[in-house]
Formats: sequence, structure tokens, C-alpha cells
Amino acid sequence: MDEPHRHTDVELNYVLEGAIAYVIGGRRGRVERGGAAVFWAGMPHRLVEVEGEAEFVYVTVPLAWFLQLGVDPAFVTRLLEGELVRAAADDELAGATDRLFFERWVAELATGDPEARRTVLLELEARLRRFAAGVVPVPARTHPGAETEAGAGQVERIARFLGESYRRPLTVAEVGRAVGLNPTYAMTLFKRGVGIGVWDYVIRLRVSHAQRLLLTTDLPLEQIAADSGFGSAASFYRAFRRICGCTPRQYRVR
Repeated sequence: MDEPHRHTDVELNYVLEGAIAYVIGGRRGRVERGGAAVFWAGMPHRLVEVEGEAEFVYVTVPLAWFLQLGVDPAFVTRLLEGELVRAAADDELAGATDRLFFERWVAELATGDPEARRTVLLELEARLRRFAAGVVPVPARTHPGAETEAGAGQVERIARFLGESYRRPLTVAEVGRAVGLNPTYAMTLFKRGVGIGVWDYVIRLRVSHAQRLLLTTDLPLEQIAADSGFGSAASFYRAFRRICGCTPRQYRVR
């Protein structure tokens, strides 16, 4: 990747061949062949190294859905602070099955079949719970310009609050109050750490929520807009088209 990029999801990677390395929020992490790793893609990240004939697959899940799983809060914090977390090396069962599952998830998600997607979500939930139950940190190296530990913790608190609250109306004052920071400072800190403003991030969370409902339910578009936190159908359509490049109806029938 020439430049760091970001999206609001939690991303799971599995390396089929070779090795890869990311820089996430100023910290470097490496994943070897046969290794699985997970990170929060809301933190600016960049693939900086590809070793040999590297090949890997990845699956993303919406941050809001991930937060609703209720997994170990310490695991959530590690992800939201920008850590690349890999599966325990001594988990032989995971090592034997991860490749099969990841390849199957990618193939089944590509079909667009709603029932297949529901099955994948259940399997993804189980894999994320196992990640949380037995993970080891990838050795990290701080790069120039990386956030301080305190700054990363504040960004994590803001991201967690937004991920839990995006479906209702929010104000700058409420965001600052929820994390114990001056509202203006909270906005500035989040944009510096994540690379996009709070409100753009909230819109992306809402669109991500709508995408999941469009693919896994038959709910009317107006109800999806309201359930995702949009104040009107018009604002929902504008945001969805801007971020996804198509209308909600077109996205549903793809």
C-alpha cells in the first residue's frame, strides 16, 4: 500500500503463503505463513512488507457487530488501541482449521446468499471468541510520529463510545462528556489518531450497520435507515451512495 488507509471494520487475516507485515497506528506487526491475525481497521494501517510469494485472505466485520458480541473487554481494548493481535502459536486445532474456514468464508460471502452469510457470521463469532480467549501480542515497534500510550487510550475510548452509540443522535458535547475530555480536543484527537473526523466515522458506522441489515434481512429500506441511526431516508440514501457508490436497493440485489 502506497498510503495508509482505514475503514470502520474489524479485519481478520490469514496468511496462506509467505509472510506479511503491517504498520497500524505507528506500530509494526508481522504474520507468518499459517498464521491468523485480527486488528481494528479504523486505525490507519498499511501493508509494508510482503515476503516471497505471499498470499493471504481477509474478512471484515462491522465494529458495531463486533462490540455487541460482548467478548473480553481487554481484547477489545487491545484492538481499538491499534494492536495487531495474532492467534496463539500453540493452538494446534486453530492451525489445522483456520485455512479451511477462511477460504470457505471468502467463497461463501462472494455468493451473496443471505443464508450463507448468516452461517459465516456465526462461525466468525466463534472464531473471534476463541481469539479473545487465547491470543498473544505481536511484537510491536514504535515508529516516529506514533501516538503516545495515553493518546491511543483516549482514541480507543472515543471509538468504543461511538461504536456503542452511533444508532442514536449524538452531539459534540456528549462525546466529550462520555470520555472525560474537552469536546473540541476529543474531536481533534480522534481525527489525528484515526484519520477521519468523528462525524464521518459515525456515518460510516451507520452505513456499515445498514449494509449488514440489507444483506441479512428483508426489512424495508425506511426501517433500515431508522435502525441504523439516520434521521431521514434522504440522509440515508445520500450517505450510502457516497460511501458505497450505489443505492441501498442496488446493494441489496448484488
